[in-house]
Amino acid sequence: MSLRVRMLFAFLLFLVAGGAGAAAAQTAGKIQGTVTGPDGQALGRAQILVEGTAFGAASDDKGYYFINNVPP
Repeated sequence: MSLRVRMLFAFLLFLVAGGAGAAAAQTAGKIQGTVTGPDGQALGRAQILVEGTAFGAASDDKGYYFINNVPP
């Protein structure tokens, strides 16, 4: 293989490896938790809203909730 072909291959490999790192970077997150009342008991079917956004969820019967794709 000529030097020019090897250098082109190395350059393309560098670009692919660099692009993989950027693609793996997260652009959104997840919020999760459990809703409880003052007595520590789980609150089922509670509405959870991320203030100032359209993101929200409802807790399950055990008070657990999660909201996916929340921007940073």
